[in-house]
Amino acid sequence: MTVSLVTYHPDLELLGRVLVALTEAADRAVAAGVVERVGLVLVDNGPGDHWCEALERLGRHWPQRLGEFLLLSGQGNVGYGGGHNLASFAAPGDYHLVLNPDVLMEPEALVEGVRLLLRRADVGLVVPLVIDDAGCTGHLCKQSPTVWDLFLRGFAPAALRRRFAARLARYTLADLPLERPVFGPPVVSGCFMLLRGATLRAVGGFDERFFLYFEDFDLSRRIARLSQVVLLPDMRIRHFGGGAARKGGAHIRMFVTSAWRYFGKHGWRWW
Repeated sequence: MTVSLVTYHPDLELLGRVLVALTEAADRAVAAGVVERVGLVLVDNGPGDHWCEALERLGRHWPQRLGEFLLLSGQGNVGYGGGHNLASFAAPGDYHLVLNPDVLMEPEALVEGVRLLLRRADVGLVVPLVIDDAGCTGHLCKQSPTVWDLFLRGFAPAALRRRFAARLARYTLADLPLERPVFGPPVVSGCFMLLRGATLRAVGGFDERFFLYFEDFDLSRRIARLSQVVLLPDMRIRHFGGGAARKGGAHIRMFVTSAWRYFGKHGWRWW
């Protein structure tokens, strides 16, 4: 297995915790015999060239008994999907984990995910259950978005969101049963994507025309044409990110640009 993390101005303390959790999960996966080795690829997208040394220091703690550590730096900011493509094609594996630098996985997460891939040759992508700080559960699956859904979820005032609460619940698949694996969610978010390496290579990786946002929806739709996409509730994570509208004007512009490209590629759905 290879694991790729793309960083841009990362929270180094949180990233260190992410790597500790990843190490424990990788150790358990190797001990369980579901993988032989787990290699880690950190992709430094900047800003500037001073992050390389800090990321190298973190990488030195990656246990060599698990696999190789590789730092990709100096390429500039090639975008989220572009960075993960660099990693997945620089260090191809039977399985590939796309991991955000703000995701803590539970110790058994990789064991559970790879076991499903071993049992089901028709599965190409597995995504986890998300646990928040209050212990509540969520997931990374959604209905195929419309323009109105995206506006409501990201930019509408609270009163308007309350008015359309039932619609938002349908979009986020809030009533999805989480007692067993869920096959065939329409699209999935990409903070934690466990992929069969051959499937990822067959679809050509991420579409790098999406610099940030919607590259995950696009990838999951293309993978679904070749293999099954599955939500696995026994594979669990905590995610500390999200919310483009809360991150300022630059993120809003990137979100809108990528949304335009997404609908242009997959068909416009306004309502």
